[in-house]
Amino acid sequence: MKRRLWVGGWMIGLMVVMAGCGINQGDREEKAETTAQRDRIPMVLVGGQIYYDTGKESKEPRRCGLMDGTITSAVSQEEIPTEEDQSNFGTGYGYQFGPEGTLELLIDEQWMVFESREDAEP
Repeated sequence: MKRRLWVGGWMIGLMVVMAGCGINQGDREEKAETTAQRDRIPMVLVGGQIYYDTGKESKEPRRCGLMDGTITSAVSQEEIPTEEDQSNFGTGYGYQFGPEGTLELLIDEQWMVFESREDAEP
């Protein structure tokens, strides 16, 4: 009889622990999704195409003196731009189209390279 009570208590305890793990797993997945949305990389919408920050500075020594456009509106960092000349990191940045389908933005006196990605989610 004592053994049955002991085994029954152990099984109930195990079920409680397992149920708690399931709840925590769901919380972790939700937090990871929220963090992923908050941590979207800088991106812009130009010419109907989303361009993503590569984190690289352009090494192009020669430049045309005219900008091809300017970022005129912005959404929050968690969002994806949906309007032309819109970013998720600010406004007022001039840009020029670069080599191999890139876009180069003048940010803090540096030309930063952005690229389009075929496999990227919008």
